[in-house]
Amino acid sequence: MSREIPIIDLAPFRNGGPADRKPVAAEVARACETHGFLVVSGHGMPAAPGAALHDAGLRFFDLSLAEKLRVRRPRDDQNRGYIP
Repeated sequence: MSREIPIIDLAPFRNGGPADRKPVAAEVARACETHGFLVVSGHGMPAAPGAALHDAGLRFFDLSLAEKLRVRRPRDDQNRGYIP
């Protein structure tokens, strides 16, 4: 089964009033409930920091396993850190 990842424009939420925000919030909720994730546009974030974050992520996953394990998740009930 193939499903498209929802792409949601946040500009109406950021720039509009309550009547503009409600449909965007409903779209985000629907995407989270049906897909578990989404892609956002119109967020107002400059492209450079996003590109730098993407590059840092790629560099991290290029590290050796031993290096990645230095930031391993501390406990199974914590949602932070590397999970091999």
